Amino acid sequence: MTIQELQKRISEIFFFNLERDNLKRTEDYLFLKLWEEFWELLQAFLIHKKLCRPEKFIPEEESKKHLKKEFADVMWLLFSIAEKLDIDIEESLDKKRISKERVMKK
Repeated sequence: MTIQELQKRISEIFFFNLERDNLKRTEDYLFLKLWEEFWELLQAFLIHKKLCRPEKFIPEEESKKHLKKEFADVMWLLFSIAEKLDIDIEESLDKKRISKERVMKK
């Protein structure tokens, strides 16, 4: 599966779930939701690294599992926002890679 195919499939599922739950898929909502998921990822990272209050400590295997889930949530939102804005993530990554390679060759 290409990144483009993954982006399309993820956004289809995500937008279906929003419609099912009567949530609007406006750009404002999606960006606010992205921030929410990003902060959940940050919290999961802090817990995983034990950079939080000791009462939040959980076993490493459990914290790693939670961290993976939060990474996936952020990626789902990024892919869905890109789809909503008609941005091809695969193309964007390729262009970024090419521009970085040019800079590195100089």
